Amino acid sequence: MRLGAPAQYTPPPPGIDDLYRADLLAQIVTARAGAQRLLSEGADDAVTSVLTALAEALPVQRTALLTGAEQEKEASADPSTEAPVPADAPEDLPSLAEVLHALRDLAADAARQVSGSLARPVAAVSAHTAWALVRLHAAAEELGEVPVAPAAEDLEP
Repeated sequence: MRLGAPAQYTPPPPGIDDLYRADLLAQIVTARAGAQRLLSEGADDAVTSVLTALAEALPVQRTALLTGAEQEKEASADPSTEAPVPADAPEDLPSLAEVLHALRDLAADAARQVSGSLARPVAAVSAHTAWALVRLHAAAEELGEVPVAPAAEDLEP
């Protein structure tokens, strides 16, 4: 039994939320571009199902990470202009899996370091990406085993 108050809350360093948010937004855009590119090229039904789920979920996750001002700016932007495809967008399933692994690990690391209001959507991004990776590896035989996510003790607070 433990008596006393909960551990004292230590707020994250100033600016850490913005740094992680920028990195996560860039990674999400890259992953979405890769998923859409692979969808347009065609694949078997199991892989297409995973890619479709990714292509639908990643914009929602991206929007959850945007600030109110960024959301207003996007809402007022011309919808006919398409965002440029990132130069490092994956062109095949192994490359997409690498991007998703990096996104999963970055989001898991960020969830331990960002403020509480940002930690929930970041943890959700990490969990969904881990789920998508498991499904993608099960659907595509050439990807082999899913690399293990970092252990909680390996994430640096």
